[in-house]
Amino acid sequence: MARARKHPVQEFDGISFYRKTSGYYKADYVQFGKTISMHRHVCESVNGPIPDGMQIHHINGDKADNRIENLEIISASEHAAMHGREQAGTEKARYRDWE
Repeated sequence: MARARKHPVQEFDGISFYRKTSGYYKADYVQFGKTISMHRHVCESVNGPIPDGMQIHHINGDKADNRIENLEIISASEHAAMHGREQAGTEKARYRDWE
């Protein structure tokens, strides 16, 4: 009997990415020398290297949806502002105001 996988797996470009508790799919491979995120890898495979200061945003808010049409490259400040608006009125947003 096969063992059940602890984390869901998605494959892209011959790499198995595992869903982490954060909701993002990541690959921990010695060959990369670091953890790589699936959404960044997908975006870079189509658009080339992600410029410094830029981040990848999941348009529909689903961290598991790494289709290229759901990913957009935006500035870190734009990304933070976007998610700040989404969290307005939440406990997390109120807590940040006290920091």
